[in-house]
Amino acid sequence: MKSVKLKIINKSKSKEIPNIIIFQKFSQKAFAWQVIKHLDVENYHPFLYNFQLEIFTGDAWGNFTFPQVAQKGEIFEMRTTPTGRNILTKSSQEASNNLVIELKNLLRQGSISANLARNQQIIDKINIVVPGQKAVFASLNDLIYFGVNPSKNLEEGDPLSLSFITDHTQSFDMAGLDSASIILTGGGEGTEAEAYKFTIKDKKLSA
Repeated sequence: MKSVKLKIINKSKSKEIPNIIIFQKFSQKAFAWQVIKHLDVENYHPFLYNFQLEIFTGDAWGNFTFPQVAQKGEIFEMRTTPTGRNILTKSSQEASNNLVIELKNLLRQGSISANLARNQQIIDKINIVVPGQKAVFASLNDLIYFGVNPSKNLEEGDPLSLSFITDHTQSFDMAGLDSASIILTGGGEGTEAEAYKFTIKDKKLSA
């Protein structure tokens, strides 16, 4: 499936190189999808936004199923085969809402985590889905958010605080794009400091 070619350019005034966090937001929760570190001023970092979504599960022992391509309106099921293997499969049924992706836990025992990914990196996660219950991924869109986070310990897949995702970020819609540049400005020190700001430039539309 098609991807948008992006590059983020640091034109900020900060001496200390900021950590740039890229994520998608669903129902007031978000996880760090990309964490760009050590991007010096006047340097750029390329990355891809893939329109294709992937789904996978995890268990209490830190094991994961391999990601499977997922589309809106589909249902996936975690089930036990007659030989005793736990596998993730796509259901022949369709979700009641064609704008969501569902994942059902049909195991006889054992909770799972439900993970939604893009480029094999988590964009949304439901930590506990008990047997007989399902995870529903809704509000799916192509908005990506950019912010600067001072934490040096934040890694890809980590949850983001509500204050960060609501107060300190900007979003851009990837729908219809082939490529674009994201410019980071602002920063600085003392009385000359400015709020960080992201702008999108050099947009090329997909054919």
